[in-house]
Amino acid sequence: MQDGFLIFDIFFFIAFTIFVIMFLYRRRKKVQVENKIFFLYRTKIGLKFMDNISKKFPKVLEIIGNISIGVGFLGMISAILMFALAVYQMAKMPIISNIPPVVPLVPWLQIPGLPMLYFTFWLIAIFIIASVHETAHGIFCRLYKVKVKSSGFGFVGPLPAAFVEPDEKQLQKKSIKKQLTVLSAGSFANLITAGIFFLIIFLAIQFTFPMISPTVMNASVQLTDVAKFSPAWNASLNKTAEGILELKNENTTAKTFLEISSFLNKVKPGEKITIKTTGKNFTKEINMTVGEYPKNKSLGYVGLAGKPIISNPLVNVWIWILQLLEWLFLINFFVGIFNLAPLPIFDGGRMFYLAMLKLTKNEKKAAILSKIMGSLLLTTILAIFIIWFIRI
Repeated sequence: MQDGFLIFDIFFFIAFTIFVIMFLYRRRKKVQVENKIFFLYRTKIGLKFMDNISKKFPKVLEIIGNISIGVGFLGMISAILMFALAVYQMAKMPIISNIPPVVPLVPWLQIPGLPMLYFTFWLIAIFIIASVHETAHGIFCRLYKVKVKSSGFGFVGPLPAAFVEPDEKQLQKKSIKKQLTVLSAGSFANLITAGIFFLIIFLAIQFTFPMISPTVMNASVQLTDVAKFSPAWNASLNKTAEGILELKNENTTAKTFLEISSFLNKVKPGEKITIKTTGKNFTKEINMTVGEYPKNKSLGYVGLAGKPIISNPLVNVWIWILQLLEWLFLINFFVGIFNLAPLPIFDGGRMFYLAMLKLTKNEKKAAILSKIMGSLLLTTILAIFIIWFIRI
């Protein structure tokens, strides 16, 4: 199903791009162009909803706002640590992933261990993330009597985004605490949304696993990825193989998805194994020696990934839904965290400045400290890509 869906997904992307171009052209008088690539279409959608929520639940929102600030700064620390940890691991690990640890979430991204990020998944995720994030900003603006001039959506090329447009002058006159609440609310809403999707995934698996697990576990396996410079890579195994017929050593032969998964989890460094693969008009056997897992040298490492080949259409649809939910969880979570990074383009950048202003009571010092932190973080991100590029 997934190969067939990829074809549909590409056609859907083309159709969506044509629709966006036609939409922007027909409404070109109402579209504002910024920096030649950002197309903004302002509306009043959602403004009444933000107003109503802020008026009906002011006390609850105040409590949520206090929690949001705390979570926001914890998220900021987490984002900084994630970037620093990525540099440390890349410098230390003997084997580097095919993609860098920090990568833009673009359609058809294939991260090892995760399903493909179809354009359909990406579009649904962006719509949910942007709607939740911007609505949260708008609700807290209205709670503090800051005018929201417009809401709307925009495009970076054919790629969509959403926004609310508060009166920045009014917002900057509010207390530091109120500004921090507005700024942190978007990411906090994304993290809450991520938690909701995680719960949905957990419950969905709990209730459906007994029904679909026999189909999945007894399925044959399709090869989806071979890690660069891994034992499988060095043995000339590549993704031209459409399926894995079997894996075997002296004592065990594994053929099904469950058996192969168990086999790969049990192999030891230095062990001799044979992989039998099949593709279009070929079948071949590859002998290799199991390597050491980069993060734990006592564990075996082969360096291949696969997925079950499912012929049952209902099971395929259910797997598709679970994959969508997985991406909705992951994207909400990581967008929520990384938006809190103290970089000028993110909410976290403004939050860091306000925190420094609170501590120093001096706008000039706060601005200097913010620039220093932003520069350090940008240097860290640049180091990640340089190390990755050198070592791939």
